[in-house]
Amino acid sequence: MGTIGNIGTAMVVFSLGNLRVSTGMLIGQLLLASFALLMWQGQGAIAYFVGYFFVGGYQLYRSMALAFSRSLVKVGDTGLAYGLVETGNALAVVVAPLAAGFLYNYRPEAVYIASVGALAITVGLNMLLFHEKRNEILPAQM
Repeated sequence: MGTIGNIGTAMVVFSLGNLRVSTGMLIGQLLLASFALLMWQGQGAIAYFVGYFFVGGYQLYRSMALAFSRSLVKVGDTGLAYGLVETGNALAVVVAPLAAGFLYNYRPEAVYIASVGALAITVGLNMLLFHEKRNEILPAQM
């Protein structure tokens, strides 16, 4: 499963990494939601393989969040902005297993239900944020 996840990450980031920030973030979140749905409702190995392939949405979202943070700060503050974004990502990686363990003890499928719910909220927040911010980062012109 780990190999499938890493192949998915490479393919997703390589093929979708040049999208506009808002589009890339949305697709990344939808891929993660697809992963959670397939892990929750999937039947059989193929569903799990496809789900792990979609884990690449996390890295796509993370890369797009870094790109977006660059547009919010002055050039001299770029390192600080990247550090703050990475700290937020690291906190999520530390807190998620604790929350997952608690939810699993409560009800095993609650981990996936909570994931889909949290992603629905963040997709809505991101859509609102990008609706307000019209000057998106465009892909580099070659």
